[in-house]
Amino acid sequence: MKRDTSFGRKSGIALVLLLSLTSCVTSPFYDPVPKQPAALRQHIVDRIAMIVTLPPQQAAKLMRHSSLNSSQPVSVSTATPIGPNGLLLTAAHGVKGMSPNDVTLVYYSPTKHNRRGQARVLWKDERADLALIQVSFPTPSYYSWTPRDRTLPAGTRVIHGGLATGPKAQVGQLLESLAGTGHFARPWVRHSLRLQPGDSGGPLLATSGELIGINRAVGYVGVMDTSFFTESQSTRPDPAKINSLIAGMSAH
Repeated sequence: MKRDTSFGRKSGIALVLLLSLTSCVTSPFYDPVPKQPAALRQHIVDRIAMIVTLPPQQAAKLMRHSSLNSSQPVSVSTATPIGPNGLLLTAAHGVKGMSPNDVTLVYYSPTKHNRRGQARVLWKDERADLALIQVSFPTPSYYSWTPRDRTLPAGTRVIHGGLATGPKAQVGQLLESLAGTGHFARPWVRHSLRLQPGDSGGPLLATSGELIGINRAVGYVGVMDTSFFTESQSTRPDPAKINSLIAGMSAH
């Protein structure tokens, strides 16, 4: 009996072509050049920004006196400067006040520039837990993204710049590879750094000081009334889309 092998040959050719195309579109791995530990931590400290969200009367008092009664309801998180003109990224849940009238204040790099003022939310994506905010003063020290056309492999060494633990944090690693345009299946990447309350909205960084993503969540597993840390998550948006979003807002 004569067998028709044309389908097999065609399938084989198609598979070779598919693999060839896949290899063409896969971006090369990126190997960041690390900063010295002291220089890296100073790089973070110079770019620290704190977000405080609270009712209008308390916000006005805080702006006048720079002090707040700890018994008053307040939400504190971190913001990440991404340009010199007052633009910062943060976690969307960090600017979600207890009421629609709540005010978001930003304290920017108090050890260096010592600026503070009210922020306005320009854009939010609840699913990605990401928000773009702007303050009225310049932010001359800011972060640059890791290259959009490179992939960070699993195991890439990382550190973070959240308020609670960032400047003192130990170096961790990515738990999965990450394309420069963001994760294809979900808007965040997993890593081994243990985030704490207040770190949300802060930067996840390569040891070169370049921005990988924005801190969003930490995971635990509970066993017999005991919780064990498993992983943290940071959002990696496509930098080109963020830049396009900013350009579109500037045009109006």
